[in-house]
Amino acid sequence: MKKQDFKVLKTKDLYPFPDNPFHVAEDETLSELAESIKGIVNNHTPERGRDRL
Repeated sequence: MKKQDFKVLKTKDLYPFPDNPFHVAEDETLSELAESIKGIVNNHTPERGRDRL
């Protein structure tokens, strides 16, 4: 197996570029996803266990 080299990047050094396959669109869909995750996390309590997931 070939050894891979990794480089740690600071987020301040990142910038958008055309055709980036990992682009995150900060739009309504992302907001809906964040709210749905908050709903799951907030409804998860120790006495109810994982039944809400």
